[in-house]
Amino acid sequence: MKDYEGAERGKCLRCAEQGLECCEFVVHTEIEGEDDDDELVNLSQEVYRQRPLLPSLQARLASAHPKLEAADMCGNCGCGVMDHEVTPITPEESQVLDVARGLFYPFDLRLCIKQSYKDTACLGLERDGFTYG
Repeated sequence: MKDYEGAERGKCLRCAEQGLECCEFVVHTEIEGEDDDDELVNLSQEVYRQRPLLPSLQARLASAHPKLEAADMCGNCGCGVMDHEVTPITPEESQVLDVARGLFYPFDLRLCIKQSYKDTACLGLERDGFTYG
């Protein structure tokens, strides 16, 4: 992701020193009021058939593509933006990344995991049948 000055930030150098892997500065896209936790428990299969998507994911898919904001902390590793190396990219690569990030904005990883948990629980699958995606 980009820092406040518009530079793309990649690998976390602090994590690398500790033998940990964080390949990209990540910004989570949590929206105020998004809370699907009650959708994850005690949901009947009938309700699931009628409404399989989490409400917050459904709302994101129906909304316009928002502009992603910069952040001070990495949503992946928790380190600061300055701990992540600057990754030089061409203007064309920057344009492609901006378009891709706008398209994939609704699919915040945290929501994808919650959706997978909901799918697994509502389909009656065991842990080894956990669905990702």
